[in-house]
Amino acid sequence: MKRASRTPALPLVLLAIFLFMALPALLAFAGADVPESSRSIEAYQRESAMVDALLKEHDAAPDTRIFILVTKEPAELSAWAEQDDGRYAQLKSWPICMIGEGGLGPKMMEGDEISPEGFYAVTADVMNPLSTRHLSFNIGYPNNHDQLNGYTGSYIMVHGECSSKGCFAMTDGVMDQIWALMKRAFDDGQTSVPVHIYPFAMTKENMAAHKGDPAFGFWKTLQPGWVFFDATKRVPNMIVRKKAYVLGKSLDKAPVQTAGDAALQDKVLANRR
Repeated sequence: MKRASRTPALPLVLLAIFLFMALPALLAFAGADVPESSRSIEAYQRESAMVDALLKEHDAAPDTRIFILVTKEPAELSAWAEQDDGRYAQLKSWPICMIGEGGLGPKMMEGDEISPEGFYAVTADVMNPLSTRHLSFNIGYPNNHDQLNGYTGSYIMVHGECSSKGCFAMTDGVMDQIWALMKRAFDDGQTSVPVHIYPFAMTKENMAAHKGDPAFGFWKTLQPGWVFFDATKRVPNMIVRKKAYVLGKSLDKAPVQTAGDAALQDKVLANRR
């Protein structure tokens, strides 16, 4: 005698389909766990009150998004937090203790001792609580742009211990603060933290002063990102076309206040539409 086949109830089937389709979004919302060690736990415990104070001082929500901006001259790393209107406010800046001795310009080759310039993103899984340089995170070099241009190198970090052959080295105390802020962002659901690295503040005057540099053509592709952020205080959507950085269109249509070189501002902000 044949057994009657059992067909799952329709509501259960629909629920299973919904959960399967929604799983990526649910995981993105939940964020990812930051790896931990006794060293990183102690650093976070020491600095979490500082993070709370910074967010409160700048009217940033507890689950705000974080953005990291780096310049090589002066050697400085600054952290910014998104506010309710979508603009970013600077939370704090720190001096970079040491960068690669290769000077300004993009990193092109393993061992050139040049710290990268460009647009990178950090995810929770590349946070390293067991670093030989106190604490660290990998900035993501080489990114798509770097790979398309044949650049080589790896393991470019922001780390402690103030020693660098191409990384961005901080003092251990500063690295503790940066780690705590990054961990808070990931714990609150941010899936990646943008890290934008420039040779210097890319103003009209600074660009004119470096016009004869071999890297000037590359720097012209970075400048729209700087100008956009300076004008809007919103993180630019930088994409790669024909092996070069270009400013992609922004989904944000809110009005902006512009400042600086009006002609370049107009050209850059046109990409928002």
